[in-house]
Amino acid sequence: MKKTIEKMTAKTSSIFMRVAMTAVLVFGMAACGKSKEKIKKEEQEKRTEEQSEIIMDSEAGLNVFKDFEAVVKHIDSLKPENQPFEIAISNDFTFNGEADTNGAGMGVLIAKIAAIDYKSHGFKQKGEYKLYLFKMKEE
Repeated sequence: MKKTIEKMTAKTSSIFMRVAMTAVLVFGMAACGKSKEKIKKEEQEKRTEEQSEIIMDSEAGLNVFKDFEAVVKHIDSLKPENQPFEIAISNDFTFNGEADTNGAGMGVLIAKIAAIDYKSHGFKQKGEYKLYLFKMKEE
């Protein structure tokens, strides 16, 4: 009888431990996991962030670019046809998702514009952005 009680106690203890471990895992995963609401909120924030890559200066009627990828899309769509053009770049410009504090993003951007036979013709500081001017390279 004593051995039977010990076996039952061991089985019960083993089952209890399994249930406890399962509960810890389930509740732990639930606590670490993202709820549907949180996922939806993050997706909405990402869409809002993508929309904010370009802001509008209503006084000047210009798109002010805040993100490297957004300005590259704009440059790829340009057909300047030997005419000067300008691009407004935010003071909060980002390159690869981070602030372009060392100017690497602007360097790559200028090189991309040079590849379509244009050169920088300076810029003007306009409050929260710089207005870069580009002209056709002279032969």
